[in-house]
Order: sequence, then C-alpha cells, then structure tokens
Amino acid sequence: MDVILPKRPRINPVSPVEVRLTAREDQLCTLLDEFCASLNSQKPEMDPVMCRIAGGWVRDKLLGMDSDDIDIAINTMTGEAFAQGLLDSGKIESAGATIASNPEQSKHLATTKIKLLDYEVDLVNLRSESYTEDSRIPEIAFGTPQEDAERRDLTINAMFYNVHSRAIEDLTGY
Repeated sequence: MDVILPKRPRINPVSPVEVRLTAREDQLCTLLDEFCASLNSQKPEMDPVMCRIAGGWVRDKLLGMDSDDIDIAINTMTGEAFAQGLLDSGKIESAGATIASNPEQSKHLATTKIKLLDYEVDLVNLRSESYTEDSRIPEIAFGTPQEDAERRDLTINAMFYNVHSRAIEDLTGY
C-alpha cells in the first residue's frame, strides 16, 4: 500500500527572484538549452527534453555565492542517455562515469558525472518516490518537476533553475 502525503497549500512568491549568472554559467545554460532544442527538433512528437539545475547550486546562487555544485535534473531521459547524446554530438569528450543505483546503500538513482565546460556536472532524471507500508526504501520512477520537488528533504533543495527560461522554479510554494 502506498503512503500518500497530504498536499500543502500553494503560496505564490511576492516577487520573482533574480539569479545572476557568471559568464561561464551563462555559457553552460546556453549549451544545455541549445542541446535540448536539437534533441527536441529530432523528435517533435515526443515530450520536449528540459534541463533544470537543482539543489546546492540554486541555494548558493540565491545567497549570492558562486557555486560549482551543479546537478542537472532532466525530465525525459536518464543522465546516462543525456551524457551519451552530448558525447555523440561532440559537446563532451567522454560520456563520464555512471554511479549505479544501490537501494541497499540508500543510493536509489543512478547518477552520471561528466565534465562540461570545466564543471564537474551530475546528471539525473527527475523522479518520483513512493513507499510501501512495510519499507523505508522508496520505489523510484520518472517524475515531473513537481513530484521531484515534493520528495526533496528541504524546501531550498526543492527549488530548480530552469536553464531554458533562466528562472527559479519554486514548485513547493514555500
């Protein structure tokens, strides 16, 4: 039996938050945006591929700090498949290394690490988690940005930076 958590009320922010990108961060977002556009033009019948920066980088940028902690959450494919696409298109020299999921060690999702514009970048897919009544180990599935945000441990970690719209996404409303 799945445990269903109650929905929290949505609170709209008073004003949008602006994030200032360095020239290199802007270059990274542009590269990701253009690569996704290329993928999307090849398969227009599919849901569009979108990238969001998640976690520590968003927190650091909101605090006005520089950050190299870049985790890219992808909506329609695994990090490994995305890295392979970057390699095939000549955007990177190596498909990187994939750290396999290992639920027994609380590692529930494969993560692919690549070098992109001199950044060490982690690539993962957006995900949802559900729990059975008799287990603390979640069952993982592809998820929406909303589902991914709601499973995160802290509200600040639930914020994304959308590389396409160049805006912070606060889907939890807090």
